[in-house]
Amino acid sequence: MLGPRRAQDSPLTSFGERSAVIPIVAFAIGAGLVAAAAVATPTVPPASAGAANYLAAACTNCHATTKVAGDVLPLLAGQPKETLIDKLERFRDGRAAATVMQQLANGFSPEQIEAIAEYFAQQAQPR
Repeated sequence: MLGPRRAQDSPLTSFGERSAVIPIVAFAIGAGLVAAAAVATPTVPPASAGAANYLAAACTNCHATTKVAGDVLPLLAGQPKETLIDKLERFRDGRAAATVMQQLANGFSPEQIEAIAEYFAQQAQPR
């Protein structure tokens, strides 16, 4: 016969036991974000019309498009093409430490990286 649940019957009765769950939940959330980023990486060939604009849109999800918002992550508009290519290749190859950028850059081909860099290099830097 089942009786009423008691606190001591719970698998999470103390703070120590509850706090052990927090890293597991954080890992699951982090893994979900990385998986979502990998799925969201565009697979449009760079030769198609508007592909650079489409690919660059993935970058603007996090990177600011205004000077005011540029305090958190670097502004990409107006940066030299070679600088952007170098940064993306360093993330892709694991030569630069990052949280999400390594996963995102890994999804781009060399042609797509060049198209993204060209797109942002041609943009005017926000004032």
